[in-house]
Amino acid sequence: STNIIAVSATILYDNDGKDADGFDSYLLKPVQYDVLMEELAKYMKHTVIHNADIPSTHYTPDGSDDTVLMNPDDFENMMSALDGIRKNEWEKANTTLGSNDVEQFLAKLDTVRADFTSPGIRRYIGKLRTAYDAFDIVSLRTELGRYAAVLDTLRTDHNEGIR
Repeated sequence: STNIIAVSATILYDNDGKDADGFDSYLLKPVQYDVLMEELAKYMKHTVIHNADIPSTHYTPDGSDDTVLMNPDDFENMMSALDGIRKNEWEKANTTLGSNDVEQFLAKLDTVRADFTSPGIRRYIGKLRTAYDAFDIVSLRTELGRYAAVLDTLRTDHNEGIR
């Protein structure tokens, strides 16, 4: 059977769940991320993974073996740009999940991608954009949460002479 979670059509209007008849759950707008995840967890098989439990080198963008050797100066310039994005645009996008903030984050990443050849960044942008375009909030939050791990992986791979 399919579980259905109803979402109120009006903002902040509580009619004591009268509209919940025939549904498995009922949420009021604005829907809070934690409340939505709690409701979804009731009906879906899941495992909770906290970002702190994932080693930073665990994330590999897609496991492909395409390698690009980048000279040290270009690599440092790219990483400096990515670290700047982390302190500004990523922080906003990760905190708010707002359309404008995510679009600004993606635009900054696209600028770095255009200036430097990095398969890891290209794949990360692809996954992030796919989640954003599909309005897949769970995947969007996951991909935003992986940004630091992507940067760590790029550094590790570069130091090992892989990228």
